[in-house]
Amino acid sequence: MKGHVEPREDTRVAAIRELREESGFSVKPERLVDLGAVAPEAGVIRGRTHLYEVEVSNLDQGDVKGELGDGAVVFFDWKEIKDLIAQGELEDAIAISLLFKHGLE
Repeated sequence: MKGHVEPREDTRVAAIRELREESGFSVKPERLVDLGAVAPEAGVIRGRTHLYEVEVSNLDQGDVKGELGDGAVVFFDWKEIKDLIAQGELEDAIAISLLFKHGLE
């Protein structure tokens, strides 16, 4: 899930809000694991993307209305993720950065 931080909003609060809005999963701030930030276009813009990971279960999921362009939430195992990257189907630099910061095995 990706999203934007509202003015004066803490990045942890924004991450939880975006997760809930886009997937229906609701978690407490202490469950977030801070993976730091990345600069998607360091030479072009000053913006940074803060990365968090959280383990979720079906107990965390509630109703989700979804946003324009959202599809179904799908889970992949590590082999499937590696295959998607190798086949060029997963090209998003932020997602790949997050996977490596997490420790893609």
